[in-house]
Amino acid sequence: MRSSKVRGVLGFVCGAGALALCLVAGFRVVNAAEVTLVTREVSLGKFHPGLIAASLAVSPDSKRVAFGARRASKWLVVLEGVEGTEYDGYLKGSRLIFDSPSQFHHLAGRGGEFLRLEVTSCLRPNLPWGARPHP
Repeated sequence: MRSSKVRGVLGFVCGAGALALCLVAGFRVVNAAEVTLVTREVSLGKFHPGLIAASLAVSPDSKRVAFGARRASKWLVVLEGVEGTEYDGYLKGSRLIFDSPSQFHHLAGRGGEFLRLEVTSCLRPNLPWGARPHP
């Protein structure tokens, strides 16, 4: 018990000493005129004309962006500018959820039925976007 109190006091004293040293060494409060924000912009693709802003989702590695869009009476998902399959609608309040950098899922409706859709982005010739290869 006594050694834990000593450690606590020593930690407090060392912390206070470090703070005092920083203050003496020249740390000061700066005003807004002295601060410059540096921004690095990384393009995640073009906006689709039917973009639904609330549906925007960014992959865990921050390299891909997906969003829901509307075209006439149909709904679709766009990933990196590539349009997915059209559906009758999306469940209100549902979201696009990335499971990995190249896979996400969402809910959609077609023909009176709601579907959970698992979408995988893959680079394969002659394979429709979002389709899964057959074994």
